Amino acid sequence: MPATESAPTPPPASRGPTPVTWALVAANVLALALVEAAGSATDLDDLVRAGAMERGRLWAGQWWRFVTATFLHVGWPHLAMNVAAAVLLARPVERALGSVRFASVWLAGGIAGSALSALGRDVVSAGASGSLHAVLGAALVLHGLALGSLRAFLRNRAVWVVAISLAAWACAALALSIPLDHLAHAGGLLAGTAVALAFAIRPSRRPGAIGAVAAGLVLLAAAAAWPRGEPSRYEAASRGARIHAALRRLDRAEARRLLAEADAAGQPGPELDYYRGLLRLQEGDLAGALAILRPLAEGPPGTVRDEARARAASAARVLGLRHAAGRGVPPNPLLGLAYLDEACTLGDEASCGRAEALRREIAR
Repeated sequence: MPATESAPTPPPASRGPTPVTWALVAANVLALALVEAAGSATDLDDLVRAGAMERGRLWAGQWWRFVTATFLHVGWPHLAMNVAAAVLLARPVERALGSVRFASVWLAGGIAGSALSALGRDVVSAGASGSLHAVLGAALVLHGLALGSLRAFLRNRAVWVVAISLAAWACAALALSIPLDHLAHAGGLLAGTAVALAFAIRPSRRPGAIGAVAAGLVLLAAAAAWPRGEPSRYEAASRGARIHAALRRLDRAEARRLLAEADAAGQPGPELDYYRGLLRLQEGDLAGALAILRPLAEGPPGTVRDEARARAASAARVLGLRHAAGRGVPPNPLLGLAYLDEACTLGDEASCGRAEALRREIAR
């Protein structure tokens, strides 16, 4: 990697102002303080409202989340780690590149990290780590330029220490299930390296290189933001929570509207069927509710099976007693017995005794 006349010089030890680094640190601290003042930086809903990366909103056209997500953090410890990294790593790189070029590296890394994360992970994400990895990529480029050749770069002990440290930290995070956004880190590292290399080539070729990097960044962002038909995981969970809340306050019209919205969005999952069953129960359609809840109650273990069994058993018990006694329906002891037996099978012990009593009565 030969040095050129126009290439940035290696970072000086400790001189020169670094206004962009300190401005970014201040912006990140202010952003977290504002989120905390309005709610909690560890609450996903508050983070999404503040601008964290969330697929569904990105697909709806909120491209600005590529940038705003990089200024948000999941609590003060998360921010403290990134601020410490910025103070140690970013200031020397800003001195070497200059403030404008350094800001370009930071921004490109944040956008690339957010875009690659959104492409590969259906989660809410926030943090400056994509930008910080871009700065690390730029620092490695500067180090390579100082060494003067690719061979020297690949043999350099400091480069290997950085590479092994990154690999070890990534492996440890995966093994210990630490929720690091490895795709954001990779996207930032690649973007920072590419931008720094574009700045380092000879002036006659620099505009084309910068244009190619910018075009690649735009294409990556466009691929991540291109609208999809399916709802994101966060959207599905949020809509489910709103349906649950509507049913708890007996707002059947709102629950019905939200269920129709979920159907239109193509949102799958047994949880919605469970809510449909609850809505039928609230509307007094016990047979319809039982028809919806029965497959869930007999299905594999999951978040709704036990609740579905309890609700289905209750509906079957009431239907059995109604048909056995002819309350509001024509008397039909055999149908009532079938419902009571079903309620017994679903775990309602009281229905077991009533079914046996009704069976003896029918036998007489």
